[in-house]
Amino acid sequence: MRCLTLAVHLQKKGAQCFFVIRSESEEILSIIRSKGFLFYQLRSPNNEEICAPSSGPEHAHWLGVGWKVDAAQMNAALKDLKIDWVIVDHYGLDINWERSLRVNGRLLMVIDDLADRHHDCDLLIDPGVEPDLCEKYQKLTNNDSLRLIGPKYALLRDEFINLKNSQNLKRKFCIPKNIVVMFGGGDSDQSTLESLNIILKVMPVDTKVDVIISLANVNKTAIVNFCNLNRAFTPHVASSEVAAILARADFAIGSGGGATYERVYMGLPALLKVVAKNQLKPLRYMEKIGLISLYETKEELRLELIKVFHEGVNPPPDIVQDGVSVICRLILDKLVQLNVPVPLDVRRTYQWLQNATLRNQFLMSARPLRIGHFNYWRNLISDCEQKVFSIYFKNQHIGNAGIKNINIKKAQSELWLYMGKTIFQGMGLGKVVLTALEKIIHEELCCSKVILHVSKNNTSAYNFYIHNGYAISADQSEISKFNSTDQVVCMEKLL
Repeated sequence: MRCLTLAVHLQKKGAQCFFVIRSESEEILSIIRSKGFLFYQLRSPNNEEICAPSSGPEHAHWLGVGWKVDAAQMNAALKDLKIDWVIVDHYGLDINWERSLRVNGRLLMVIDDLADRHHDCDLLIDPGVEPDLCEKYQKLTNNDSLRLIGPKYALLRDEFINLKNSQNLKRKFCIPKNIVVMFGGGDSDQSTLESLNIILKVMPVDTKVDVIISLANVNKTAIVNFCNLNRAFTPHVASSEVAAILARADFAIGSGGGATYERVYMGLPALLKVVAKNQLKPLRYMEKIGLISLYETKEELRLELIKVFHEGVNPPPDIVQDGVSVICRLILDKLVQLNVPVPLDVRRTYQWLQNATLRNQFLMSARPLRIGHFNYWRNLISDCEQKVFSIYFKNQHIGNAGIKNINIKKAQSELWLYMGKTIFQGMGLGKVVLTALEKIIHEELCCSKVILHVSKNNTSAYNFYIHNGYAISADQSEISKFNSTDQVVCMEKLL
């Protein structure tokens, strides 16, 4: 589910994503199809390929085959595709498998939350809250890996972000009236039914209970039947309204996993059961810092619920943030370069400026003359008092950018950027370039203020800069150098 969350966001940024999967579960395959993604299904292993791993990660047996077989099948699936990134989320895979996939210039990202094996990757994500995770991953990854550790990098679906923002959720102490039960997965130990029977016995008469289960839940028929017999209980099978259900709940009962971060993000107090060995340590630490409470036995659940219904609950600390937009930007960032312009870049720029729509964004009324264009760029590149770059995305020249009017005394510089290939506008690449330019201005030029000039008619660019922290400057004196001063505005930002 967290890979799907990431893929949906990347697709919105113009990326083409697809899945490689070994599972034969129709429920999982139908979820991938429902999101509109293609997938390649690895064939089932033959008897010779199934082997009990003698070494490797603790969860290596989850893979179903030896890592060499799996890596060979993966590379075969990808051989006819030009893949920029491989994103892997599997407890049974480690540095050996990852090195086998890092061919043809592929970049590799790992999603992990165990910190129990070595990785060879460009980017690693773990939203865990344990205090020693950074030190652990420093030893488990290569030195040039970018590691995003902590709950501010949680992979949250849009429905949670949008709902929390729109409703401005601010919880406080309460006696729970609305309970949500959500264990997820196959629920093979019947935790859902167990909790429902206990809730029924101890809940006040005015309590309402929402029960969220997946299509894979092996007890879904019995759970739905239980709810139908008890009107205070409402079943939700494979619901697309999970965020809304959590928003109206006062208290949750469930298991660990990705849903833990969703509940904390929504400010929902929760009583959780450890249903897998690898959940124990992180959940215990989360309990220690007040994010959740834990129970093990039916009797513990009964006693905890009695206490909750009599004494009430407080919301957990607000420490979980949406990390998807940051992660997507970094994924794109690895594919974007700011290069020194070469003659072919200048020729392509000349062709771009034949486009009247692009020229209008720069308030250019006429096509540039070839000789004037090349002279302008020759002078621009040779000017040691400014910086100019060709924007490359996946080794393709797509735009230009630069820094000029560098004033060390005022600690101020002016930047400019544009996408010459308009099909790349709106993909999030502008944010990547803007961040890179601001970094140069702040760290290399030691300037604390950035200014820029934008056409009032170029509403997409104007809104882009507003969204990224720029505001209209009080000083509009420099717009006099533009031919149409009534259509240009100066914006600024403090770094």
